[in-house]
This record gives sequence, structure tokens and C-alpha cells, in this order.
Amino acid sequence: MESESLYTNKSANISYLPEINAVYLEFIGKIENDDYKASYNKLLEFILAKNATAIITDQTKSQGGSMEARAWLVVNWLPEVKKELGDKKMLVAGISEAKFGFKKFISQYIEQTVKKMTPFPIEVFENLQDATTWIKKNQ
Repeated sequence: MESESLYTNKSANISYLPEINAVYLEFIGKIENDDYKASYNKLLEFILAKNATAIITDQTKSQGGSMEARAWLVVNWLPEVKKELGDKKMLVAGISEAKFGFKKFISQYIEQTVKKMTPFPIEVFENLQDATTWIKKNQ
């Protein structure tokens, strides 16, 4: 699938997938708090700039971030997304290969929190192909 690179820092890459009008955030390695926040702020910026209808966040290459960063996501970023996007339809796909343990717990916590705090449908997949198939089917 064709992609347009939009942003990179030492913990993340953000690209645009025009075929499905999605902004794709892929975390890589250990995620520092500043990079985590910058990545999510850039994600919102690109969602608005591209008028995207889907978001994909990929944790498969991530070695995790801090609880402080996740708390910031819930307390600050999600309300900002809700304010900026309002009632716009937005599909949210997460990608995580975690099947058990702490990484799975965190993935499920974030998924449930997004479901509670936003009107967006959200699903978690094991790979990008499954996520894009779901997005295509639901757009």
C-alpha cells in the first residue's frame, strides 16, 4: 500500500495512507515521554490537515512508554481530539501482537478508554493488513 511519510522522531514514524485516508502512527523502541507527546500531537495535526477518516496506531515494534505518558494521552490528548473532531466519523485501529502480560493489559486499557471517551469505533488487530481490511469494510 502506498504511503506518504509525514513525520519521524527517534520513537515514532507517522505516514499517510491515501488509499484508505488514514494517518498511521508506528512506535519504535523505547518511547520517551517528549517523543510520545510530540508523536500524538503531530498525529492530531495530520488527521486535521489530511481530513483523515481513520487512524492506525502500531505498537508491534514498541518497547513501551511510561505510565505518565499514557496518563497524558487520556487526560489531555483524547479530550483535545474529541474537541477538534466533534462528531466526525473516525475509525481507530490499533495494532499489537501482545497476547498476554503487561503489554496486553495496557493495550486493552487504552482501547477501552478510547471507547469510553470518544464516539469512534476502535478495534485492535495483530497486523496492518487486518487493520486496513477492517477500515476499508467500515468506511
